[in-house]
Amino acid sequence: MRIIHVIDTNIFSFLLGVKGTPRADLTIESVKEKIKAIDEKGETIVIPLPVMIETGNQLTNSSTNKEEKCQNMIELIERQFDNKRPWHSFSEQNIFWEKENLRKILNVWHEQVNSINFGDFLIIALAAYLKEEYRQRGDYEVLLWTEDNNALKAFEGTEFNFIFERNEISKRRKVR
Repeated sequence: MRIIHVIDTNIFSFLLGVKGTPRADLTIESVKEKIKAIDEKGETIVIPLPVMIETGNQLTNSSTNKEEKCQNMIELIERQFDNKRPWHSFSEQNIFWEKENLRKILNVWHEQVNSINFGDFLIIALAAYLKEEYRQRGDYEVLLWTEDNNALKAFEGTEFNFIFERNEISKRRKVR
């Protein structure tokens, strides 16, 4: 089974040294080791657009080594753009961000606004979208990689596939 890990802001920020206090079970080294293990198993990692934005905002507000952290962030994101292992192709997110899909996402988030912030909702919705997309391709599993013990953990495994109609996605993909 191929596994795609959707990385959360807290992990990505921690990896870059932008935010986070090391814990016994979470250090920069442990995150790098997990990335190495993911790569060695042939699995991939997706950096969602909201994670890029949230991490960039945190980086801007950080106090030390902004230029170095920014360069590291850019290099990791470019590896995803270029589909370099273990980073999963960014282009897989393109349909997700189309206008009609964003309208659907906004409407569903409106129903959840008292439960989850928009950035976290987008990360979960992207994971659900990828699950649906890859379910049709066969032997794939999409996992949310988070250390957030509040919002995202509570929604992990939630199916938001009612946001997207599978036939709608397939039709658009064939036209392109």
